[in-house]
Amino acid sequence: MGYAPPKWTEPEYLALIDTVVEACKKAGKPCGILMPDGEKARWAKEKWGIQVMALGGDVKALQLWMGAQLGAAKA
Repeated sequence: MGYAPPKWTEPEYLALIDTVVEACKKAGKPCGILMPDGEKARWAKEKWGIQVMALGGDVKALQLWMGAQLGAAKA
């Protein structure tokens, strides 16, 4: 959608998500979204009724994994 990182406070960005959610509803399909944390996931569920959530992101996951691996190497 041309936003990296997502702009959760920009009306234009939120309008794009509105469009996708409405298209999913019209097609009778579940809508999913990647959210950065649980608080934002709850907000998205309340705002749009999104049924499928994924939390986190690739950078955060890599940081956690790399940290764990460095910890194992130091042990």
